[in-house]
Amino acid sequence: LPNQNDPTAYPHQVIQNIKKAKDGTLWLGTAGGGLSQMTDKRKIKFKTWQHKVGDSLSIQNNLITDLTEINEGKIWISTNTGIDLLDHGKFHHLSTIPGTSKYVSAMAIGKKNELWSVTEKEIIQWSPQGKAMFAYPKGKYDFNSIFVKKNGEIILWESKLDQFSDFTSNKIYLF
Repeated sequence: LPNQNDPTAYPHQVIQNIKKAKDGTLWLGTAGGGLSQMTDKRKIKFKTWQHKVGDSLSIQNNLITDLTEINEGKIWISTNTGIDLLDHGKFHHLSTIPGTSKYVSAMAIGKKNELWSVTEKEIIQWSPQGKAMFAYPKGKYDFNSIFVKKNGEIILWESKLDQFSDFTSNKIYLF
């Protein structure tokens, strides 16, 4: 269990996401404890970033919904209030398209390094630099997961209805 007196201890009781970066770094997204990076595998030590009220340079929320790496030293972090880019230890908050939801349930990197995010209301395509380019309404579907196949096809998954969609060809598959 987490040790509140040791800032390098296990970060939080509830881990939402675990990602292993290309360089072997282990990243943990928690449900309220922020973002953690394992810094010592033998001693199981972590560096943790948490939101600090009034600090625009801190992560924007401690509830991490998804993590995805774009390249060494850079990781996209989605929270229930938006997306951050952690670039070599510094957070950059992405600006959404006006009127779109800030709650992001899932993210994926496309074949051209563009970021795709799934929110409560839409699927948003971001440039590799983190600029929101397009918002596609979800319509009657409640997609909550996204995957990008090696050929670049985007797959959206709605787990509660056991269906998925091939977003690039607008096909819906029901089971």
